[in-house]
Order: sequence, then structure tokens, then C-alpha cells
Amino acid sequence: MNESSRGNRDSGGGSLRSRIIAGQQSGLYPEHQHHSVVYNPGYLYEEVYGEDNDGGVAKKPSRQQLMAGPMNCLTSCRRTVFSPAVLSAVAMISSLLSIQFVDSTVVTVASALNLGMGLLVLLQQRKLRRMGNLRREHDDLRRRANFFYQERERLHRAQERLDQTLAGLHYVPQELHKLSKNKDVHRLTEIVEEQKLVHEAIRKKIQQRVMQQLLGVVVKADRDRDFALGPREIELLVLRLRSVQDIEFHEERFREMLTDDPSIHSVIRMLRSMQERDDEYRYAEPVFVIKPIRTAEEVAKDQTPESDDERPGLGFSF
Repeated sequence: MNESSRGNRDSGGGSLRSRIIAGQQSGLYPEHQHHSVVYNPGYLYEEVYGEDNDGGVAKKPSRQQLMAGPMNCLTSCRRTVFSPAVLSAVAMISSLLSIQFVDSTVVTVASALNLGMGLLVLLQQRKLRRMGNLRREHDDLRRRANFFYQERERLHRAQERLDQTLAGLHYVPQELHKLSKNKDVHRLTEIVEEQKLVHEAIRKKIQQRVMQQLLGVVVKADRDRDFALGPREIELLVLRLRSVQDIEFHEERFREMLTDDPSIHSVIRMLRSMQERDDEYRYAEPVFVIKPIRTAEEVAKDQTPESDDERPGLGFSF
């Protein structure tokens, strides 16, 4: 590089640096020297014009970067100006002006037809906007239906696991009968204690699943997420609670308690009243009661050939 060209580029670098600094302050050029994003030099910059104050190289923004803002603005303005609604309004105004200032039958008829077509276009645009809203609602309903289908499959698998666990308990009465014949009292006591522990573990597991299921139903009932239940949300919540097969739902008590405080917190207090450890939340007349666990003898009776077609199951759906 000869001295003359270097001098020219150095002399032009000062003015370019001042323009770049002014552009950075106004938001036009990105701060390429102290920015966390690494820009592509081949796309954003074209030529080198000397050095800046920090020893780096001052670069000129490319044409693509300079034209991006005006082109986006021009595209937005073009969409607004040439939209069907704006064109229809302009056509209607021109038709009214033609009818007002031109004394001709042909012009009057043509302007009236143009005016009618403009009104028709506006009505069609309004219907298209409504169709877009209906499509979004339809997609939302489809997503909810898919979610409920997945939840139903998960609960069905949980019920199958409980059926398998209960099937393993059918051998307990037989073992107890053998032990009673052998008069092994100590072993019988151990088995009874183990049976109590298993029964308590199953009861706690069922209680946790029921609480999780009920909390999910209550949270989904609050559509506007304001933790307050309106009349329509209460009716929807009651309808969903009726479909829960794991509990005994007292609807009249539920509605009476929601009369004074129709909120999500009130329903959560009712749910916590089912837990024995929360004595401060217990009510004299509970709203939700978990159905008792059926014994092995009752299940064995239901599995007789006479009742195979009408087997009720466990009474729990998880």
C-alpha cells in the first residue's frame, strides 16, 4: 500500500468514524466493537477506512443493512395502503363523490354498483377475521382433547397396576388359613402387621393420587387465572367433580360453602379437609370423602362367574 492511498484512507477514516459513532448513538448502526453478538463482516461491512481510537478497524455498513429498515417500513406501508379494507373505503368515497358531482345516469349507476361492491368487500373481510378466530378456538379445543386423551391413558395404566397389586393380595387369605391350622400365632401376627402396613401404604398412595387429580380439576376450572370462581366456572367444576369415580362428592355442601367465598382457596381448604393430619381444616360434614379400599374377599366375590360381566373394578381411576 503506497503512502498516498494510505493517507487518503486515513483522512477519510476520521469522518467515517464520526458518522459511525453518530449512527450508534441514534440506533442506526450496531455497536460492532463492544457487542456480544459476532456479526458477519462479509454481510454487514464492505470496506475498511483506517483505524479507530482503540486500535481497531472502522468498517462501513453494507447496503443490505442500511436498506433493511426502509424496506421493512415500505412493505408495512404497502400492506396497509393496498389492503382490501382501505381500497374498498377509497372506492366507496370515490363513488359517493361521483354521484354528488357528476350529473349522469351512467355514472350514477356505475357508482352505486361500485359502492355496493365496496360494502360487500368490507363484509367479507369481517367474516374472514371471524373465521380466523374460530380456527384458533378449534385448534385450542383440539389441543385440550389431546391432553385429556393422554390423561385418560395414564389413568388407565395406573388402574391396571392397581389391579395387578390387588390380584397379588388374593393369596393372603389362603396363607392365613394355613397358618391358623398350624397354630403359628407369631407368624400370623407378623402377617397381620405387614398387611396393615401394606394397606396403609396403598391408602396413602390412593389419597395422594386423588388429591393430585382433584387439584388438576380445580386448577383447570379457573379459566381466566384470577383465583376466583364465577357462576359458569362453578358449574363446570361441579360437572367435572361428578365424573371423578374415586370420591364421594357432596354437591349441596360444596355449593353452600362456595356461597360466601367463591374462590380457589376455598376449594383447596375443602380438599385439605380429607387429610387426617390437617385437623384445623377438617369440617364436621366433609365435602369430599375418599371411597374405602375394598377387601380381598369382596373382590373375590365380584370375580365369581355370575358377576364377571358386571365387574365394578376397584372404584379408583388413576
